[in-house]
Amino acid sequence: FASIIVAHLQSIATKGLPPDRLRWKVRIVRGLYERGWTADRVRQVFRVIDWIIDLPVELQKEFGMNLNAIEEEKSMPYVTSVERLAREEGIEQGIEQGIEKGIEQGIEQGIEKGVVLGQIQLLAQLLGADVPSLSELQDRSLPGLETLLDDLNRKFKSRN
Repeated sequence: FASIIVAHLQSIATKGLPPDRLRWKVRIVRGLYERGWTADRVRQVFRVIDWIIDLPVELQKEFGMNLNAIEEEKSMPYVTSVERLAREEGIEQGIEQGIEKGIEQGIEQGIEKGVVLGQIQLLAQLLGADVPSLSELQDRSLPGLETLLDDLNRKFKSRN
């Protein structure tokens, strides 16, 4: 839980400073591996940290190289390529559909709604939780989606 709090605080502190975000993300993930946890436990916590400390595309590759080096040191892969692709596709799909809906509701609100939809899909996937279909979620208001996201966040926190 402490690692997630550090990730959140550093995400705020390094906003607009991508190289610093990269350094903190690597530092936090290295700390997860050094705790001697099982691969599954590292994977669960890392998924949240990866979501909290988002990196620009150009630094994602560098993070991947750092992560591979850590994994080789510890002989412990964190996420399969299929899991990574599924996460990326879920977020992209949520953002794309939110943007489409946003044209009707205003671009700014649509982007925000798309991001929230992506976060809901990711947390639901991590929790194995049943949530309404994407088309049903799109019909909800932004405050309604934020309430659902808060509920999923609480469920995730209570699991750890």
